[in-house]
Amino acid sequence: MDRMEEEGYDFKELVICGGLTKSKLFLQMHADILNLPVLIPDCSEPVLLGAAISASAATTPDKPLTSVMQKMAGKATLMNPNQSTKS
Repeated sequence: MDRMEEEGYDFKELVICGGLTKSKLFLQMHADILNLPVLIPDCSEPVLLGAAISASAATTPDKPLTSVMQKMAGKATLMNPNQSTKS
């Protein structure tokens, strides 16, 4: 992330999926260390959903990817960084 920020990318949140999302400690540590909100998709197969979103955006070039994402993405659980753990 540091390198990407040096290149001008600005992170506002982290979306995380996979088996480790079952560990609240893992998720909270990432939120705290990165000082970013963590979003955990409520979708059971977020990687497949991402592929479907990409395919849909590719077949509708008149709609921006962000528009397709907003329509298809669904809900997520938000975990905020714990500010009291910052040193």
